[in-house]
Amino acid sequence: MVEPRELRDFFISFNRADRESAKWIAYVIEEHGYKVYFQDWDFRGNFVEHMDRAHRTCQRTIAVLSDHYFGSAFTLGEWTARYAQDPASREDRIIPVRIGSLTDAGILGPIQCADLTNCDEDEAENRLMDRIMRALDPTYRSKPKDRPPFPPKTSPSSRSKSKTKLTQTSSSPLKAKKEPVTVESPADNNSRKFSESIRRRMAQLNRAIEELTSEQYRAINQLRLINRVRISGCAGSGKTLVATEKAIRLARGGVKTLLMCHNPTLAEHLRTLVLGTDVDVTSFQDWVARFVPYMDEAPLSWTHYQEPDTETLFRAFDEIVHQGITYAAIIVDEGQDFREEWWPLLDAALENHERSILYVFHDDHQALLPYRSRYSVDNPVIDLSRNCRNAAEIYKVLRVFRPQSPEPEIRLQNHGMVLAHGFRSGEERGATANVMGRILQAGYDTGMVALVGGPRDLQTSPFRNLTVPVRLTEAWQDSVRRYLLDAGSVYPARGETVAEQSERSLQRNLADLSDEPHPNAADVSLVCRLARQINIPIATGKYQHRMMTAAGHAGWSVESGKLRLRFSQREPKPKPYEIALFFAKDDWAEKLPKPRCFQFTQEPGALGKDKIRIMNVASFKGLEADGALLLFSDYNSSFVTDLYVALSRARRVVALLMNQDRVHLLPHPLRSIFA
Repeated sequence: MVEPRELRDFFISFNRADRESAKWIAYVIEEHGYKVYFQDWDFRGNFVEHMDRAHRTCQRTIAVLSDHYFGSAFTLGEWTARYAQDPASREDRIIPVRIGSLTDAGILGPIQCADLTNCDEDEAENRLMDRIMRALDPTYRSKPKDRPPFPPKTSPSSRSKSKTKLTQTSSSPLKAKKEPVTVESPADNNSRKFSESIRRRMAQLNRAIEELTSEQYRAINQLRLINRVRISGCAGSGKTLVATEKAIRLARGGVKTLLMCHNPTLAEHLRTLVLGTDVDVTSFQDWVARFVPYMDEAPLSWTHYQEPDTETLFRAFDEIVHQGITYAAIIVDEGQDFREEWWPLLDAALENHERSILYVFHDDHQALLPYRSRYSVDNPVIDLSRNCRNAAEIYKVLRVFRPQSPEPEIRLQNHGMVLAHGFRSGEERGATANVMGRILQAGYDTGMVALVGGPRDLQTSPFRNLTVPVRLTEAWQDSVRRYLLDAGSVYPARGETVAEQSERSLQRNLADLSDEPHPNAADVSLVCRLARQINIPIATGKYQHRMMTAAGHAGWSVESGKLRLRFSQREPKPKPYEIALFFAKDDWAEKLPKPRCFQFTQEPGALGKDKIRIMNVASFKGLEADGALLLFSDYNSSFVTDLYVALSRARRVVALLMNQDRVHLLPHPLRSIFA
């Protein structure tokens, strides 16, 4: 039950991007004598508990609407809970208040709202309180006391001038002009489908992408109304795809467009997405090299430290101005990793500083160097908050870094796998084989990438050029020991007088088998010698022939993960003498199933099924893969950012391999996955 003293009139539901507008609304309402439940003033302790209390103690919810509102899981829970109480809106339990651009209000659209856009403060207050009175008092009518003045006749030309003047003087993002500032193909204006080049390339990568999500579609439409804007989004929200799609649509509309990123490897990927269009794609470093060739040759393994120096930037700036290099639109992905001194070069390449387009996509949580995240565009900011890449199990780990992140898309929930394995120096191959075996057993065997993080670069990493044999059955050593000990317990070894002593001797000798995934020459020789020492009764004639024939037709099979020797379909369990004769032959290991070997390679070309490309984290940022092995052999101050970026690259499965001595340095929620 709710205490009467706790009851309030309105709960203010808003997205954090609209906090200032929501604060003004809450203050005005309380000035008029009503009680509100407002997050900034009333929440303390458990956030979710206060959301529940606000819903129970308030009679109505005021939804502060803009395109930001529908991108949050928290606001989704707030308005849908109230909507369920009054779906027909007969009691006005939910009151929409529009404060900015709104592409699509969904099922809230039919509910009458208070529109505070394009009006001054006094008018906004009047509109807000008029809508509230309509909700509280069924008899209330906003009829003016005095007769309105008779409207003067206005010529069409004067109406047009008045509208033009309003559009030109509007400066607030919430009062932005509604005429599109971009020129796009008419077919693109209301299309939710990704461009054909993107869909075709994604199909080649075994990814089914057809349409923009609702949030991405709203962002695309918002960009048509603003020429300079930042687009912020969590990892996996589709920033790169939205940036690429927008670039393609601009180019199809005849706009000369430059799509730029920080990572050259990502630039290669972007070129495949825009294939067949006029979009110019490049990394910043390669773009500068067009004007000032400062790199002798492309490095084998790029890192985020390989950048043009100050003198090169000055020379490139002069060349851009001198050559008259201009674009009508520049779209930047990975903006968080652009240096502050890089932005003037981009501004110099814009046709017109006031009218040309500059879109900056970024996620400050993925800034790999500490002196970044300063932008030439301050406001406005469009948020992309829905994760549509990472399976839920991976996203649970990502939320350690961004606790306020919303839940992933419904199709990603209850999917994915996260593994962790600690190792000591020299144990890298065994640790990798361990997690790869578990990944294969779970059915993930393609689309893997290995990412090296921490202070060690790729060239000094112990994982570089590693060959990892993975066996999906029990170890062959265990199977050989089991069979030989069974045979030796029936037929003691020659020269031994007591069977028990013979078995102990056999156990000691079998302990000398190697740890290799497949028997080497020494292993084969040792097993043959021990098998030949087993004291098999002498057989003659047909019986001896039958014994040798059975041993010659023996073969290995796998049953429930265990290696089995089979000599006959009619008698699946081999006899002790058959086992001894089989292992006495020099070719006993030839029919043993060989492990599957994975080769780490730095080659960027088309990879075979059992080849895994190994890269440093910086080289792979902006890209994604079905699975990722995160190889962290050390720890430093950049480790957490490297780990966040690396984790966010994986769609379905991720395995973290870390030096055992450094596990205790991880945040507590991450340490638990090593248990």
